[in-house]
Amino acid sequence: MAVSPANSISSHAGAAFFCQQLKQQGWDDIAQRSVLIAGCGAGHEAAAIQAELNATVDAVDIEDFVSAELKANSPVRFAVGSVCDLKFANNTFDAIFYHHVIEHVDNPTASLRELHRVLKPGGWLFTGTPNRHRLLSSIGAHQQ
Repeated sequence: MAVSPANSISSHAGAAFFCQQLKQQGWDDIAQRSVLIAGCGAGHEAAAIQAELNATVDAVDIEDFVSAELKANSPVRFAVGSVCDLKFANNTFDAIFYHHVIEHVDNPTASLRELHRVLKPGGWLFTGTPNRHRLLSSIGAHQQ
């Protein structure tokens, strides 16, 4: 898939940081890594992460916000589901990207337990949340 500007890693600061951290830890030295994007939204960050890391990427969201075009043209495996009840086996993923999602989940603790369950021992969980002390972090955030 050709990476469009919307899917470019440089247009997603959190995803770019995630990929940078994994690469600094030797991610590129190990073949066939698996990543879960927990709360993928429209799927653009998932596509950018897949292109940047050349990993097997599964992306899940509670609703289907991904365009038919992105689904057809991306190797990312998109699915609808809850981060509190993932349909993956234990110890499936080398890394999980959980960025600006936990604040939208009804049971954040249950979501973290479920992500821990599907994360391989020694795997990486990247979690980001808005900063309530920064106005720009709050714009567009949903209230619980």
